[in-house]
Amino acid sequence: MKENFGEHLKIVSILEEGELTEKIIANLESIIEKSEMIGEGGNAIVYAMEEGELSGICLKRIKEVPQLKGNDIFKEHDFQHRAREAGVETPLPILVISDEKSKILVMQRVRGASIEEILTKKKPLTENFDFEKFISKLTNSVKLLQEKAGIVHRDLKVSNVMINEKGDPVIIDFGVSGEKIGSGGEYDELSYEENVLMFNHSTQHYQSVSGYFENDYKKIKDIKASIKSFLNQDLTNNRNMIV
Repeated sequence: MKENFGEHLKIVSILEEGELTEKIIANLESIIEKSEMIGEGGNAIVYAMEEGELSGICLKRIKEVPQLKGNDIFKEHDFQHRAREAGVETPLPILVISDEKSKILVMQRVRGASIEEILTKKKPLTENFDFEKFISKLTNSVKLLQEKAGIVHRDLKVSNVMINEKGDPVIIDFGVSGEKIGSGGEYDELSYEENVLMFNHSTQHYQSVSGYFENDYKKIKDIKASIKSFLNQDLTNNRNMIV
């Protein structure tokens, strides 16, 4: 969709060297021309091609007027890179391009569906999905993210966790993630933009001047409940069809 992008595209930063990157750069105009919107959040829109050799990548454009003040595209790809280094499944950031409107992160496209897409039945759940294994892997991913990469996602929800073709969790969208800068006693410190937020171990909440937000582990419980409810409902429907 060429109309969604400006006329003057340029390479800002190459994050991942290699043959794939060279192909993207050589075919950038064609990618822009053939890409369609595949997802939208409060701060960004994601585009991708449905067919072709380069359909395995996507383009994340930050909106000109985002709903939330979040990390810039470079901070976001830094978090993604660190998450991958820690063993967390998340899309590979490849390069940053820009036009007259904003910067765009080109990254690996996840083959699968977000939990939200599955819950709303926009996409099917992968066959032989192992619920307990999925939740265990998601919990371990958050542990690696926080303890090894030093990152708190802060926006873990059904639209930001995908289930890939293998049935494994993929964490996406580090737009409002923060960095752990201190730990000890009753509180942990978290750096987000120019602010320092305090995590209270007793209440399991991060406290800031604008209120509080829940810890990533609490969000896993919400995700677990949502998937479990969906699976139970699906099982009930199947039984009713058999009867």
